[in-house]
Amino acid sequence: MALAGSELKGKVPPHNEDAEVATLGALLLDSEALATVVRYLRPEDFYKTAHQRVYQAILNLFDRNEAIDLITLTEELKNSGLLESCGGPAYVSRLTTAVPTSANVKYYAQIVQDCSMRRHLARISSAIIATTHDESQDVRLIIEEAERQIFEITDRQHAGTFQAAKEIVTRTIEAIEKLYHTKDSYIGIPTGFSELDMLTSGFQNSEFIVIGARPSVGKTALAPYATSCPWASSPSKCRAWR
Repeated sequence: MALAGSELKGKVPPHNEDAEVATLGALLLDSEALATVVRYLRPEDFYKTAHQRVYQAILNLFDRNEAIDLITLTEELKNSGLLESCGGPAYVSRLTTAVPTSANVKYYAQIVQDCSMRRHLARISSAIIATTHDESQDVRLIIEEAERQIFEITDRQHAGTFQAAKEIVTRTIEAIEKLYHTKDSYIGIPTGFSELDMLTSGFQNSEFIVIGARPSVGKTALAPYATSCPWASSPSKCRAWR
């Protein structure tokens, strides 16, 4: 049953402290688990400020290619002047005993992400309600902004994937060689806009092109180029264009 506005007042925002602690503890047990966690979580996804700071410190260590363990994490927080605000060495040390293994870190991270998304939805809903009572606001702009923010949250549900560097490097080299040896100006399909073609080398195979911009800046004027095929004599290029 949905809660009325008055019933929501005083409610603690959705969060799961046990899942947050378990996620951080798993990272201290196995730094390799970070490759899984970063697909789901950003520092602000943690509800507790101390946990946000601990996670950011872990990311800082990773960015510098340093070991991630209790000692290095404690030192990182100490050097940043954040150790005491995170509960001191005793609290950080307790994180390592939160879970016996990092095997379920993906499950913990998904719980933390789910709570974060619920908090974001609550904030967006409150903002939308406040905006709808402002009669000076254009209702179409209100809807557009609401859709944009909701879509941002929806995108968070689709976790990214990682690929081996050797695979990416191989494909990149092949693309560079193709561009070098081609006699055409572009390896893809020209858009008709020279500056854009110079940046992208034309639209490439399997690309999904999205035209996005604020209202009244020319999206509609540009859209016909994406819905008509200037190469009717070449079916394969038409399919690629569409």
